[in-house]
Amino acid sequence: MSIRIAGLLFLLTWLFSFNCANRSITKASLEYPFQEKILQYVTGDSIPQNGGYYWPKAGNPDAEDDSTYLGTAKNIDYLGVRLSTARENRSTHCVGVSWQVGMSVLQNWAHSQSADGAIINMSVEDVKKFVDKWFIKLEKGGLSSLTTPGEMGSVYALTSHRLGEKIAFENATAGDFVQFWRKDNSGHSCIFLHWVYDKEGETIGFHYWGSQPQTNGIGTDTEYFHPTVYAIEPNRLIDKERFYVGRLLPKFN
Repeated sequence: MSIRIAGLLFLLTWLFSFNCANRSITKASLEYPFQEKILQYVTGDSIPQNGGYYWPKAGNPDAEDDSTYLGTAKNIDYLGVRLSTARENRSTHCVGVSWQVGMSVLQNWAHSQSADGAIINMSVEDVKKFVDKWFIKLEKGGLSSLTTPGEMGSVYALTSHRLGEKIAFENATAGDFVQFWRKDNSGHSCIFLHWVYDKEGETIGFHYWGSQPQTNGIGTDTEYFHPTVYAIEPNRLIDKERFYVGRLLPKFN
């Protein structure tokens, strides 16, 4: 009987300490300035910004080294495993560099929480699944097969892995992640900076940071929901119904 009681006491003690640890980590995640860190990352010199834009395509003669290229400006490792290998010229693409920012901020935070740098006990395979969702890994049927939540990209990755939350359109703030689609069905992954308004105060577009052809790689750009004085082609306008916002904020319970 004494052995069984001692075992029970040990189990209760372990559960109590585990729950306390979870509560303390949860509190720590709430206090960690994720938005601020994201903005510091994109406005600082952590990311080389002169590598140009590069989207690998089948048959591209430069694609022989693309097996582990995920569009990042630097190599990304997790728990000793290489997830993305940067190209020599540091070229990037939209989804790669937005994921690089999210992953880098998450890893810096994780290292402040535990020595091994594991992101809330995520294995390498867990993170690879996280990557697949962020990059909107297409199944048979390509873009035409996309549905919500799959087309939410970064937002789906953050929410389904309890690393963030979906934010209402009107509540977007600087440092949030955005996946949007245009009316021509082209998409973009980026980081929200601020809204753009017309003279009546209506939201007509937004300004963002990312990697895109129009800035030849990393830079800031503006896109619109409505036609403006800039004579945007109608099919290049953002589809407001397919504009998704996510905020980095790991959860533990």
